[in-house]
Formats: sequence, C-alpha cells, structure tokens
Amino acid sequence: MPAVSTAEKAGWATRALAIIIDAIGIIAAIVSSILGGDPTSTRNQGLATLFHAVYFTYFWSTAGKGQTLGSRALNIRVVIWAAFDAQKQGWHDKIAGTYVVKA
Repeated sequence: MPAVSTAEKAGWATRALAIIIDAIGIIAAIVSSILGGDPTSTRNQGLATLFHAVYFTYFWSTAGKGQTLGSRALNIRVVIWAAFDAQKQGWHDKIAGTYVVKA
C-alpha cells in the first residue's frame, strides 16, 4: 500500500457511491431478516441500528481491512488517520482543536 500522504484520494462521488452500495446491501439484509414484520416497529429499528453499527465497525476496523463491501467494489479504503498524521490527530480532534496526550 502506498504511503497515505502520496496515495490518490477518493473523491466525494466515489465515497457516496460506496455508501449507497453499502446501504442497499444493509437494507436487503435487514428486510430479509424481518420479513413479514413491521419495519417501523421499535424492535426492527433497533435491529437495523445494531446491524449498521456492527457492519461499519467491523469493515472499517483492521479485521475488515478498512473496506466495506461498497468500498471494496470501488477499490477504496479507510486508513487510520491518527497513525499517519504528524500531530497524531484524528478528524474529530482536528474539528474540535484537541489532541490526545499521555497522562
């Protein structure tokens, strides 16, 4: 894998398309798992939220190699920003103007 700073960055449209591909797959999985149930019920909404959380946590982690199914289809990946940033800041740190330091 090329260095993060020199790797070609994925644009907005490519990232959006990957999310759409993921959403279609997630919706299909949820619908098939609750087939015949009321999709607006609290139980089914909770199941959908849990499924989303597990799906993205797994695929964006090291175990999933930073690629959801949509990302794999478009050959893009999420990299661990804080590990490669000169200030060791994640995107949320940059937005908030914060740093994580040793106590």
